[in-house]
Amino acid sequence: MRKSNVFLNSNCTNTLNRLCIVCFLSLLFAATVFSQPKSKPKPAIAKPTPQNSFVMCDIMPGTEVASKSPFTIPFKSTEAWPTASIKTGCRYIFKSEDGEAGVSIALTDLGSSKNALTSYKNAWQASKDLWDEAPVSAIVLQDTGFFSGKDECGIKLHLGKYILDINFKGQFPDVSDQQKKDAGIVLATLVMDRLKYLWTQK
Repeated sequence: MRKSNVFLNSNCTNTLNRLCIVCFLSLLFAATVFSQPKSKPKPAIAKPTPQNSFVMCDIMPGTEVASKSPFTIPFKSTEAWPTASIKTGCRYIFKSEDGEAGVSIALTDLGSSKNALTSYKNAWQASKDLWDEAPVSAIVLQDTGFFSGKDECGIKLHLGKYILDINFKGQFPDVSDQQKKDAGIVLATLVMDRLKYLWTQK
């Protein structure tokens, strides 16, 4: 009988010891886990908007361009120009029962001032060859560009690595080339004032 009791006592002791060890390990694991600092979520970093990202139809709203244009027929709509995917240019459409006219404004990034100057000189020569006369000088603010064309005509300016084009077409001969040139200088002044940071930034 004594042997049986000793055996039972021994089993109980072993079981209690095991339970104690398990409890101790559990507490130790919990303490280790909860004592570790929680990793803080990384704040979302907003991507900066590129400085040369702009939409010309927003920079030069249709109603404003219409008020500065030489055309006498109603202004209808705007669209990205020369394609819908290129938003650094905008075309302004005027329509009536008698005809259609348009203004287009575009600021094109040529990658470097050297490339832009080459493009400008080539355009000047092409205009001279086409019309058999040198393009007319057009001074906008402190920059000099040129005006050329008949009916479909416009101003071109070299601004750092950019070329600014403001073109007109329609209502010829009721709206003269001189009227289009004068309107082009007014519109170019507005564009250059609003986007000058693009070619003056260091």
